[in-house]
Amino acid sequence: MSAEKGSQAIVADTDDLQILYEPGTTDTAIVSFTGVGLELGGVQEIEFSRSLRSRSESHHVYFVTDRGRSWFNKTKDKIVESLAPLLLHHASVVTLGNSMGGFGALYFSGLFPNCRRAISFVPQFSVTLDSPEPRWIGWRSKIQPWIIQHALENLTDDAPSIVLFGAGKAEDIWHIEQFRARLGEPHALFVLPAGGHNVAKAIRRRGLLPRLIEDAACRVPASDLAQMLAAGGLKPK
Repeated sequence: MSAEKGSQAIVADTDDLQILYEPGTTDTAIVSFTGVGLELGGVQEIEFSRSLRSRSESHHVYFVTDRGRSWFNKTKDKIVESLAPLLLHHASVVTLGNSMGGFGALYFSGLFPNCRRAISFVPQFSVTLDSPEPRWIGWRSKIQPWIIQHALENLTDDAPSIVLFGAGKAEDIWHIEQFRARLGEPHALFVLPAGGHNVAKAIRRRGLLPRLIEDAACRVPASDLAQMLAAGGLKPK
């Protein structure tokens, strides 16, 4: 696998999974997990690419897409098999994702070598068919077998999680409650006053998303991240 800066190399490409790599200039790698992609007519667009490329000095990035929207039940082993040897070459690894991608960011943070932080926007705690989650039933009903029961199965203090939700989305309330009950220090859960399930977009509209990702990746304390968001009009609850 090789790629020039700004280009993408294929790490894995199957019916169920795509992993692309963009080289960077630092000793940090970000593994960015793609979400379901409903807002784009069903197309799973690579997320956070623009925010991750907003600096003159950029991190290495691996973009992971679970094409079957299996919440990584079908792709878990291939993801670890493909990425673990590559991530050993980076001094620091950060996982990142939104919604289903946020679920992946949390789940894999304890499975990847050198992982130092997880940044997760509006993740689901669990989407098993006996959970109270009402969304995406068309994809969830096809998942078999259920390898993953919930997002925090591999939670580790070695990779503190920053989990962000926006207020106002009823379907996210159960997930927020589950995370709030389980995430103590050094992890942090922020519920912001705007954005709902599109909280990452709300943060981006205020010009804060690149800085939030960069500061979190550099392991800035959660309290400082909260202050930065509050200064931008998004004071966490």
